[in-house]
Amino acid sequence: MKRGGAWSSLGQTGTAFKTLPLRLNKLLLLGSVWEKETGAMSAHWELYGVKGNAVFVKTASAAAGQELSLRSAALVKNLNKYFDRPWIREIRRV
Repeated sequence: MKRGGAWSSLGQTGTAFKTLPLRLNKLLLLGSVWEKETGAMSAHWELYGVKGNAVFVKTASAAAGQELSLRSAALVKNLNKYFDRPWIREIRRV
């Protein structure tokens, strides 16, 4: 391997890259598509965390919480389309 040249294969790096754990990959993907799927409501719904199959969302007001409750089934369906297997089962308010 020449020094200073561009790598053409993973073997030339000298070390093996490790993939991120599956759980972390899911969280990164969820964070990146959250705003896209929630649209204008992303200003009122803050993605707070995930525990098991539940996504926890902090709402800006009671009205935003009610809107989240009404849209949660569709939102779960839309978020799950980004994953190989559906893993989000519910959305809860914090």
